[in-house]
Amino acid sequence: LTIDKEGNVTDVEILEGLGYGLDEQAREAARQFKFSPAEIDGKSASVRLPFRIQFSLPPRPALVRGEVKSERGSASLSDAIVSIEALETKKQIRSTIQVDKDGSFEFSEVPPGIYQLSIEVDGYLSKTKKLKLEAGDVVEFDASLSKEPVVLRGNVKQAGDRTTLAG
Repeated sequence: LTIDKEGNVTDVEILEGLGYGLDEQAREAARQFKFSPAEIDGKSASVRLPFRIQFSLPPRPALVRGEVKSERGSASLSDAIVSIEALETKKQIRSTIQVDKDGSFEFSEVPPGIYQLSIEVDGYLSKTKKLKLEAGDVVEFDASLSKEPVVLRGNVKQAGDRTTLAG
């Protein structure tokens, strides 16, 4: 950077450019800087100053998508509810959606981290899966759910006299 006697940036030299318009953005940002004037022997003076601007981009979000079907895979379970929840305490992320008519679901713009994906449908055993999502990941998760077992309890009685049968 070249700084004049008033502390204004008058020239910006890019030593190692990145391209993609970032060099121009860095040059424009540096021209906005205002410095206290430098002094040499008690008098304001122009100076050249090395200055580094470092760009960092936020991590790209992940995408989680899939489909929910019955155990045999023949029927889409369009009444399924799918949730994704961050397991790291510093992130308060939870999202719940109902799948589309074809049983498909999608969570986009998910920040990198560790999550639990849960799928629930009335009458079916729920399913959960732990996911570690990295920047830019596209995760496909197709789930086949089993029917909940039906437990019948009671006594079997004989027709006619209605006595309880053994066994």
